[in-house]
Amino acid sequence: MATFAQIKEVRLSISDPEGVIDILEASSLPTEPAPQTAYLVSSVYYTTEETGTVVAGDYSIAELKVSDTQIGAWIDAVSVNDSKCKAIGQIMAKLLIELRLVRFSAGADTTEYISLRDVYYGYKDLLAMYTETKKTADGNSTGRYYSTNYTEIAGGDL
Repeated sequence: MATFAQIKEVRLSISDPEGVIDILEASSLPTEPAPQTAYLVSSVYYTTEETGTVVAGDYSIAELKVSDTQIGAWIDAVSVNDSKCKAIGQIMAKLLIELRLVRFSAGADTTEYISLRDVYYGYKDLLAMYTETKKTADGNSTGRYYSTNYTEIAGGDL
């Protein structure tokens, strides 16, 4: 079963929720939040732009691209590093759907379409980076080198 620390590592690696550099578990929302921090309270992520003393109304529910349940299932099935690739793939699929919807509804205004496209290609590059990292991490080279010789059996060529 995936732990909070593993899910947190995946979330921070894929920037989900966006703009967050730390995620903390809490029993209730703090009155003095840390900047760029999301708080997990009762299975819901909350963020705030406010600094200093805040009230519960200053917090908003963070928009997540991938659920904790899905990330946990990937971690249990494969590994933390592989689950990063799977999460990015799911985010890219959702972005492609959003790209199509924005393209049809925007008409002449393509500013939002271009920004979504940039986000999509950003995630595509991130996926390529994690895939490359996985290839090097999955190697089984022990660093040993040895040569072998052909052994003649029964006195030579038959």
